[in-house]
Parts: sequence; structure tokens; C-alpha cells
Amino acid sequence: LFKTEADKLNGEVGLGYRTSEECAASDVNGECIDTGDTLDEFIMVGQLEYSWAINDNTTLTDSFSVEVGEDNTFAQNETALNVKMGESLSLKLSWILRHNTDVPVDTKNTDTLTTVSVVYGF
Repeated sequence: LFKTEADKLNGEVGLGYRTSEECAASDVNGECIDTGDTLDEFIMVGQLEYSWAINDNTTLTDSFSVEVGEDNTFAQNETALNVKMGESLSLKLSWILRHNTDVPVDTKNTDTLTTVSVVYGF
């Protein structure tokens, strides 16, 4: 959508088809208790990704994606900081937020995930 020397914004939109297992509930570990049924639906997908090169070694990114269907809408946002530690290695710190509109009873709609990764580029 736009690009400068320091930052850029990309966008995508499209159609898809999703097949997923239907959960009756979650067990004590939060795992799906499968009903044996599947949900099949056409979906609309979209994504926006922003990237800002703070300096030659540090980049901040934010990526938002959404899948909209008749039975469920899934949205995810990831904010990440990537710092180069050398020619091929970098450290990535990220925070991810995931949300589903249709979840089993006694299950939260939103999950968060915090990660620390070492990335090797070649």
C-alpha cells in the first residue's frame, strides 16, 4: 500500500475455504474434545502488515490477519521486534493475540502468546 526507506505497509484480501473439527468442549488441558463432525465454509481473508526499520539492525513489525466465515471469525495480531545479532542471526521478540468468535463452552475466545526466538537467515 505504501513504501518508504524506513517503513512499508502491505495488504492482502481474498477468498478461501476452511474445514475445521467441531469441538463439544475442552478437556482439563484445554484440548478439544472432538465431536467427529467438521465445519466446512467459504471464508473471506484479509491481512495487513506494517514494518518499520528503526535502524539498520532493528525492525518493528505488526501483522493483522482475519478469516471471516459464517460459523466463525478468526483474527490474529502479531507485534514483533527483530534485532540483528550478526550477519545471519537475529533475535525476535513477539506478542501474539488470537481471537475466535465461536469456541466450545468454558473456553476463552482470546489467547495470547509471547515468544522469544533466534532466527537464522541465509
